Amino acid sequence: MENAVGTNHRVCFKAFELDLHTRELYRHGIRLRVQGQPIDVLEMLLERPGELVTREALRKKLWPEDTFVDFEHSLNSAVTRLRDALGDKADDPKYIETLPRLGYRFVAEFEREGFAVSAGAGTKHERSSLSMRDVRSDSESPNASPCSAEPALATVAAKSRSKFWRVTIFGVGTLLAGAVGFYSYIHKPLPPPHIGDSRQLTQDVRWRYKRPLGAGGGRVYFSGAPRGLFAVGGSGEIETIPLVVPWSSDHEVWASDVSPDGAYFLAWPMTDHPTLWVFTTTGKPVRYVAETTCATWSNDSKQILYLSADRKFYSVPTTSGEPHLLFTPTSGGGCFFPFSWSPDGKRIRFDSSGSIWEVASDGSNHEFLPGMKNSVSKCCGRWTPDGAFYIFASAKKVTSSIPAANQLWALDERAGQLRKPSPDPVQLTFEPMQWNFPVISQDSRTIYATGTVKQGELGRFDPQTGQIVRYLGGISADWLTFSPDGKYVAYVSYPEQKVWRANRDGSGRILLAEPENGAWGLHWSPDGARILFASGSETYIVSSQGGKPERVQFPPSEKAGEFDPTWSPDGKRLSYTVDSYPNVTPNGIRILDLETHRSEALPSAPAHIHSPRWSPDGRYIFCEAEPNAGAAVFDTEEQKWMYFPSKLGWSISTWAHDSRSVYFLLSTVPLTFDGVYRILIPSGHIERVVDLTNVRLNGSPFGYWLGLDPEDHPLIMRDVGSVEIYALPLER
Repeated sequence: MENAVGTNHRVCFKAFELDLHTRELYRHGIRLRVQGQPIDVLEMLLERPGELVTREALRKKLWPEDTFVDFEHSLNSAVTRLRDALGDKADDPKYIETLPRLGYRFVAEFEREGFAVSAGAGTKHERSSLSMRDVRSDSESPNASPCSAEPALATVAAKSRSKFWRVTIFGVGTLLAGAVGFYSYIHKPLPPPHIGDSRQLTQDVRWRYKRPLGAGGGRVYFSGAPRGLFAVGGSGEIETIPLVVPWSSDHEVWASDVSPDGAYFLAWPMTDHPTLWVFTTTGKPVRYVAETTCATWSNDSKQILYLSADRKFYSVPTTSGEPHLLFTPTSGGGCFFPFSWSPDGKRIRFDSSGSIWEVASDGSNHEFLPGMKNSVSKCCGRWTPDGAFYIFASAKKVTSSIPAANQLWALDERAGQLRKPSPDPVQLTFEPMQWNFPVISQDSRTIYATGTVKQGELGRFDPQTGQIVRYLGGISADWLTFSPDGKYVAYVSYPEQKVWRANRDGSGRILLAEPENGAWGLHWSPDGARILFASGSETYIVSSQGGKPERVQFPPSEKAGEFDPTWSPDGKRLSYTVDSYPNVTPNGIRILDLETHRSEALPSAPAHIHSPRWSPDGRYIFCEAEPNAGAAVFDTEEQKWMYFPSKLGWSISTWAHDSRSVYFLLSTVPLTFDGVYRILIPSGHIERVVDLTNVRLNGSPFGYWLGLDPEDHPLIMRDVGSVEIYALPLER
C-alpha cells in the first residue's frame, strides 16, 4: 500500500486513510469504493476540522453557477454515501456532524505530521491553520508522515524505549487501579433489596382484618376478623380451618402463629386469662403451652418460644416435654405480635410499645434501630429463613392516637461476603397502600403481607327507601357535625384526619386544623363560633372561621388525662371522662368550667362509664358503660342516675335534637354492627332504626362512627377501601 500511495499525501483518522493525490479512501489498508463528490465533501471538511462548512460553500465548490442540478438532493446523497463508507450515523455521529439547515462539521481526530489533531481543540485561528495545504506540502523527512509504515531506525529505537516505559507504567497503574477497585468493591454496599411485581392473593370483603401467619403446602394461613383461622391458595379461594377447642366454644379463637414447616398452629381463646394451645393443620388440639399469648416457633419447628406472665423467656417442645428457662430480658415490655427467632438461633426480636427489641442468647438486650429516621413506630418483624434480611413494618407519621406501622422495610444482614451490607434499612413498599404483618416463604423469595387501602364513603340513611345513600358526594369523611343554624358542616377527612369546615352542600371548604396526632370527636359549640375536637388524648378548640387551635386546660390534678369531651348546652362547660377507656371508674365523669378551669365530678355511677353526651335541653348526660354493660343516664334535675344494663356492645352515641332519644351503634360480634338503634329517655325502650347487617363501617380512630343530620337521619361512613393479602417477590 505504501507503494500505491505517497506517504506525504495522506490524512489518517481512526481506521481510515485518505490519499489526497489519488483521492482514494482506505479502511485498514483496504481501498473503499467511494469517489467523486463524497471525497470532495470529505476534503472540504478536513480543511476546516471542528468548524462549520456551510451547505452554500459546498454547493459553490461541487457545482459551479452554470450547473443545473437539484442541489439539495445531490448534496444529501453525497453526504449519505460518505457516511455509509465511514460507517457513520447522522443521529450518533463519530465523524461528520450535521448542523440542521446550516451545514456539516468534521468532529473526529486526525493525524498531521505525527501529531493527533482534535477537531474541537484550539482557537478558531489555530483550527483554521490545519489546512489541506499543510497536509499536502512535501517534507524533508518522508518518515514524518503520520501514515508511514517505514519509520527511521532512530525513531524505531525511540519508540521501543517509549513502549517499554509505557508498558511498565501501564502495568504498575493497572495493579494500583485493581487494588483501589478491589478496596472500593469490598467497601461498597451490596445492591439493596427491592420488591418485584406483587400479586393479590385474597379478594373478600367479609374480613375487615387479615393477618398472614405463615405459608406452607402452597397455601398462606391467616387470621382475621371475624376471628378464626383461614387459608388461601393460588386460586384465591379462602378455606376456613375449624379449630376443635378444648375450652368453652362460647369464646372466640385467635390464631397467632404457624410453624415454619406449616404443620402446627398456635391459638388461644379471647378470655380474661387466655391459655395458649398447639393445634395441627386439621384443627385438632395437640397440647397446652402456657398462660400467655406471646409465642413463636424455633426455625426447625421443634420448639416453642414464649414469654411468661412474669416476663421470662421459656422454650418448650412442640408436642411434649417440660418448659426450659432461657433468659430474662432486662428491658422492653409488651407483646402484641409473635417473636422472631434469628435463623442462627442466637438472637430474638420482639415488639414493645411501638419499638422492636433484640435479645441475645446471654439475656442482654437493646432497642433495635432506635435512631431510625422518621420512624415513630416499628413492629412485627421477621427474618428471612436464609438470614439475609430482617423484614419489619414502620410508620413515618402518627395517623391517630395510636401510631400504626404502615410500610415494609428491610435491614440487610448478609454476612460472610466480601462486600458489606448497608447499615441502614431499605424501604420496600410505598404509599398510598399501607403494609403490615410480613411473613416470609421458606425459600426466602416471597413476602406475604397485608396491604390496606384506607378509603371511606359518607352515607345517609334515607327513610323513604330504607337504604344508605351517598351523602355530600360520598366524600371520605367522618365525625361530621352541623352548625346550630344548619348552614355549615365540620368534619374530619379520612384517613388524613384533618378538620374541615364547608357549606352544607360540601362547597367552600376551609381547612381548620391538621394536628400531628390526627383529629376526632368533633362537636360544634351551641353558639356556632367554635369547634371542639380531640387529638390523641388532648382536647382543642378552634374558631369555626379558622385560626390556630387552642388546647383546653384541664386541672393538673387529673393526671390520668381527659377523654372524649362534649359541650354543655350553654357552651360554658365541658363534660368528659377522666380516665381513658377502657380503664374507666364509676365516678370518672367530670364537668369543666371553661372560664375558671375548675372541674367537679358527677356522683358515682352504677357502672363503669365513659363518653358523656349532654342532651340539647341540658337535662340529661348520657354515658356508655364498659363493654357489654349497657348505658347510664344522669338526670341533672333529679341529681340521680338511671341505669340500662345490656350484654350487647354500645358505641358512638349521639342525642336526637329533641332530647327525647339517643342513637347508637349496637354490636353483637366485635368489629361488626347489627344496626343503628335508639333508646328512648327516660323509659329506656330500645328500637332498631337502620339495619347494618351487610354494611361495613369505617371511621377513625375507633374504626367506626355515627352522626345525625338536622332531621335526625343517621349518618355513617362506609368502608370502601380494601384489606387484602399480597405476595411480594423479594428481589436482591
